[in-house]
Amino acid sequence: MSMSTSNARWITAGILAACLALRLSLAWMPLAGVHAWRQCDTAAVAGNFADESMNPLWPRIDWRGDGPGFVEMEFPLVPWAVACVYRLVGVHDAIGRVAAAVGGVAACWWLLCLVTLTSGPVVARWAALLFAILPLNVYYGAAFMPESWMIAASAGGVHHFLRWRQGDGMTHGWASFLCILIAVLLKPTALCLGLVLLWIQLRVRPAPRSVSEGHSLLDAKAWLFAAGVLGLLAAWMWWAHRLGRETGNSFGVLGSDKFADWRLASSPSFWHTIFVERLAERHLAWGGAALALAGLLRPRTSPLERLFDVWLIALIIGTAIASKGNELHEYYQLPWALPLAWLAGRGVAGAITGGRWWFAAPALVTVGILGAGRLVEYAGTNRRHAIPLLNIAAAMRDQGVSPLPVIVVSPIHPGDPSLLHHARAKGWLLRPDQLDDKTLAALKSRGAAFICGIHRTFTPDPPGTWLNDLRIGLGVIAPSAAPRQTSSVSTLGEVVHDDDHGFIVRLKP
Repeated sequence: MSMSTSNARWITAGILAACLALRLSLAWMPLAGVHAWRQCDTAAVAGNFADESMNPLWPRIDWRGDGPGFVEMEFPLVPWAVACVYRLVGVHDAIGRVAAAVGGVAACWWLLCLVTLTSGPVVARWAALLFAILPLNVYYGAAFMPESWMIAASAGGVHHFLRWRQGDGMTHGWASFLCILIAVLLKPTALCLGLVLLWIQLRVRPAPRSVSEGHSLLDAKAWLFAAGVLGLLAAWMWWAHRLGRETGNSFGVLGSDKFADWRLASSPSFWHTIFVERLAERHLAWGGAALALAGLLRPRTSPLERLFDVWLIALIIGTAIASKGNELHEYYQLPWALPLAWLAGRGVAGAITGGRWWFAAPALVTVGILGAGRLVEYAGTNRRHAIPLLNIAAAMRDQGVSPLPVIVVSPIHPGDPSLLHHARAKGWLLRPDQLDDKTLAALKSRGAAFICGIHRTFTPDPPGTWLNDLRIGLGVIAPSAAPRQTSSVSTLGEVVHDDDHGFIVRLKP
């Protein structure tokens, strides 16, 4: 073994170790703060698999009311895999974070392998390093969400498809099929990878090319590959839609709240939000954006590098199609990390080769400083939100809430399942304007035994509702904030917990 090979392996091991260590450093955080609702939904599905049934075709959520909780969602591979570990060691949210961290390392490894094929080992190592340290890659790479493994499967699928087309054996074809299938089942928006695979299919030939090889568009194996992926995805979407139609519970996988707002997609302000406020500022921490721009302007050194240009075009198309979701959620831009890390890696390698350390070094330092600042900010948000959340969840368990359906009221975050998840409870998530005497009576008849809430989620409501009176009686707001109504808290039930964090009311039978 030569010294250069040995050194390269140590560098690669160091990059992967740093990637894992950065993500595991966040595994201690409770599921609270930035996008906690999405993480708690995933964690709830995992917990319910472990507690109720391990059948992956029947995922269940906590905000089920008094029903069975079956929900329309992406294929629940990640929560099901985590539930398998739960069955062995018990339910701990940190296991889900560790699983995501492992997915982040897998994505980093597959990116390194792919870029080595297209651009060489130097660019590959810089791309992998930047992927490992970019701040939102780190944060969401330790989040209890399927995104980490979706990104890993995307990178693995493209890498193995390229190896398959280069003539390295059918094993890579099967590996690519499995990876792409996992990617689109975890996130159907990963279908934009089809454009990348199509480019590889059309432009890459085994060397030496067989004289008898037909036109690449007539390749039966490629058609079977596409049919298999699309067919299995369609089968799951049909089944998931059936679950959602029967129970009324849905993650909005096929909902119009995420897709096809063409007026939004054609707005310059939307693309400014995506490219500047999200990608440049948050995902790339400005320094990475400067390196990616340098990599974009640098001449391509290999025809295979055009693969990433096509990937960027595919992501632009996918972002336009899912414009609503991309506008609302920064984690929708996580798939951009793969081609952008390649661009930034080219930027660093080109600057160093040209002796422009004065450009590369400050850019990398900027990524480190601003990235650390972003992670500290998110950790602070996690801490502030976790304190009241965990205290009220503990109080709910102490009061025996968990075995009974509960009503969680939140005006600001009405769909946030965090309190239900941490209390290990089931029930309804409602806004104050969804509750009136008739609704309350109906929910009580269906078994609702408690009303719970966290103080920080409330703002003064218009007077005249029982909830306003409830909040006055509990001290959530001062009596001067709204007129006292004729009813009192005692007409609803008994206040069994009320502190600086939140309240619990046991409803009268």
